[in-house]
Amino acid sequence: MIGYLIAKDPLPPFDRSKLYEYILAGNGIFIRAERPFDRLRAGSGLAVLLQRVSCEVRGLPSLDEYVHIERLPEVSLDLMLAEVADAHPNEALFYVVDNGGSWDIVIPEQVRSPNRVAPVNPDDPAVQRAIVEIHSHGNNATFPSDDDDRDEAFGFRIFVILGRHQEGYPLIFCRVGVYGQFQEIPAEWVFESLPHDVKDVFSPQAWACPEETCDGRD
Repeated sequence: MIGYLIAKDPLPPFDRSKLYEYILAGNGIFIRAERPFDRLRAGSGLAVLLQRVSCEVRGLPSLDEYVHIERLPEVSLDLMLAEVADAHPNEALFYVVDNGGSWDIVIPEQVRSPNRVAPVNPDDPAVQRAIVEIHSHGNNATFPSDDDDRDEAFGFRIFVILGRHQEGYPLIFCRVGVYGQFQEIPAEWVFESLPHDVKDVFSPQAWACPEETCDGRD
């Protein structure tokens, strides 16, 4: 179920019989995983190579991290933000599914509350096939909760949280999950662009003090 490789140049193709692979490289230990991925076809899955440990191993080639996904259009995020506003203060849940050449946004039947959201049917095909899972955080912080870590520990996909800054503008948090191993990534790796008022939590602009409320503070 898990593969183990020593890096060479070039890397061999991903072994689809494995859930994921650990790769020892000149600059550390990496994890590699793929879901049906075709660089020539839009909306065709997900492929990642992520560094888990940084160290020097002499004599081996170094590797660079990547996340390969056909990025989602901005309009899809606009539609989800509208649904999030309607659901507030409850959380809302969305799945992004590969439809053989395009992305479909699925809003499953779900149980919503201010602190948690879950699909009514976890065995729904859309739940199983989703490449990106997105949920809102109501009035809570735009970072994963302990519940999120538990709920997202058993799959391989991109996980996105939609939240709100105390000043009122929307925030977005993105991470890759590979069977319980998580790594934060920029929202621009997942979306073609963000609506002008949406800020990535990892962007300095997300936490900049608004000019009218700074009162000359540094």
